[in-house]
Amino acid sequence: MKALEFKKEIKVTAGDLDIQNHVNNLRFMEWVVDVSESHWVKQTDAKTREKFAWFVVDHYIKYKQQAFLDEQLILKTWVESCGLVKSIRCVNIIRKSDQKVIVEAKSTWCFIDRNTQKPTLITDDILQAFFEKID
Repeated sequence: MKALEFKKEIKVTAGDLDIQNHVNNLRFMEWVVDVSESHWVKQTDAKTREKFAWFVVDHYIKYKQQAFLDEQLILKTWVESCGLVKSIRCVNIIRKSDQKVIVEAKSTWCFIDRNTQKPTLITDDILQAFFEKID
């Protein structure tokens, strides 16, 4: 199976900057979570999202370049792998002007039943939302 990628474009605003006038590292983390959640919303229906949710277990993030005011960034995410109740999701943040990857992130997410608030099995239906079948 091949992972389905999801992309979102954003523009760096003054509120994204730290005192050194480049994007604050915490803002990058917010964008990692935001694009991940946006992918979940795009690929699933409301009924599924009412029943299930994802919670972050951990993040690994590598800051490779800085980003500055008014730059256009592409947030690209995909699910790298899935286990029984956890998945590994990747996010690259790319500067649009030169296509350089400025941030690489990898996060572990746990699949949760909203009613019990406990981990639950990732079903084939959920997997099919994030991977295309290769014949």
